[in-house]
Amino acid sequence: MILSPVSFEDPSLLGPSSLFAAFFAASIAISLLTLVLLFLLRGGRTILHFGAKPLRLFVLLLIARGFLPIEFYTPSFPFTFTIYSKKLLPALRDLLLAPIWHSDFFTITPALLLVFLWTGGFLLSLLRKLQGYFSCAKVIYTLPEVLDADALSLLQEVWKSLFPHKKASIRLVRAAHFCSPAIWGIRNPVIILPNLLYTLEELRYIFFHELLHYKHRDFLLKLSLDALLSIHWWNPFLTRCLMPAVTQTQELLVDEHLTRTLCHAEKAKYLEVLSKTLCFQKNMISQNPEQLYTLADRNCKRAVLQRLHYIIDPPRKTFFHSECCFVYGALPTILLFHF
Repeated sequence: MILSPVSFEDPSLLGPSSLFAAFFAASIAISLLTLVLLFLLRGGRTILHFGAKPLRLFVLLLIARGFLPIEFYTPSFPFTFTIYSKKLLPALRDLLLAPIWHSDFFTITPALLLVFLWTGGFLLSLLRKLQGYFSCAKVIYTLPEVLDADALSLLQEVWKSLFPHKKASIRLVRAAHFCSPAIWGIRNPVIILPNLLYTLEELRYIFFHELLHYKHRDFLLKLSLDALLSIHWWNPFLTRCLMPAVTQTQELLVDEHLTRTLCHAEKAKYLEVLSKTLCFQKNMISQNPEQLYTLADRNCKRAVLQRLHYIIDPPRKTFFHSECCFVYGALPTILLFHF
């Protein structure tokens, strides 16, 4: 859906073919899709029946829409429909295009100032995120490696079970400023352990969990999401709500894959590992709020409880499971072309 002024005799910033209108429409689209994603995450029954795979497809299409400020409209094959505005948008167009300062060679308008403001905000946000990534990478790649032979052997075993045809190129390190296990990197990943003593059985679940994140390319997805949030830095709803929702989706999918073949006793052990890590995380954050964490949003207990319930009572795959996944995945595709 595109809101457009009623008359387009003159090219303008808010015309149907303008980049500004398409960019604004893309921001509205992913904001509404984020609302849908949050609704689906809050609906326990929805996830219980469909599983986390359709949620991941939803996220991928959402991010793709955010990177495509394109109006999917042609007169012969319209993907969208236009709602014409006779008063509001023409008045807004006139306001944005009204000259503030004019010379023979250059004219300054509010629209031009907004472009400069957005560009400055985008560059500042992107540079801050890049600085954070490079600083974190510098710290991680200088951390001391874990030298426990049993832990390293177990890591190699888990790697081979997930990547039987791929040479192991992974490091295991320990960091005092991490309060939950994490994985970093795209080509040569690093698994980071907090200063918490885990048994070998517990480490097996942790290694499987983190390497499943690597297998799903979740780190690359978060890099893309950070770039998207830099583009839409001016949208507070997206900058606040989208990243936690995507993170929860990733965690649910990993939990689903990890526990699908576990018996009740093994699931109980996996839950004990999560509970142990969560207690450690809460203690660390209470002492230092700037601790790095990955288990869940510190301000959202619902996310943690949802993971626990999801592990205990996983999706029940029925005869219509694949059909439901198709319909569930087709929803964002339909919405993709109608904002």
